[in-house]
Amino acid sequence: MVTDIIYLRNRYPDEKAGDDSWVKTETVNLPNEFGELRVQNVNPYFIKNPDKVIGRQTSTGSMYRPDDYNVERTTSDMAVVNRDIAKAVNEVAEKAGKDTIQKRRLMATPAGGQHTTIFTPPPSGQTVDPCNASPAGRNGIHR
Repeated sequence: MVTDIIYLRNRYPDEKAGDDSWVKTETVNLPNEFGELRVQNVNPYFIKNPDKVIGRQTSTGSMYRPDDYNVERTTSDMAVVNRDIAKAVNEVAEKAGKDTIQKRRLMATPAGGQHTTIFTPPPSGQTVDPCNASPAGRNGIHR
């Protein structure tokens, strides 16, 4: 089973729309269970950054057709899989927090002179449990 975790945010008032690269695909040859290469359509980001995929990209899926795109676990140890997912979620959340803080510093100081942070990264050494994080609308992420 392949599951996508997608992070979206609203644009800032002075921010232009980004590109549409997130909806594009390129073809890549990935092996099926017999080692035969099959053509798959994959977003270019994941072709250039295979380390951002938790597992091995293959043509072993069967959801829509034989030899469909699939991501296989590289370990049967679910503790390792859960750790890898939590690590990936935390990397994105940490980057989002830094980008948000940096962007807010570039914006004009709001009335009252107080900046508010949309995301506060967890204290050093702690992680965000992706199963317990919940969106808080336009005002940020709550843990």
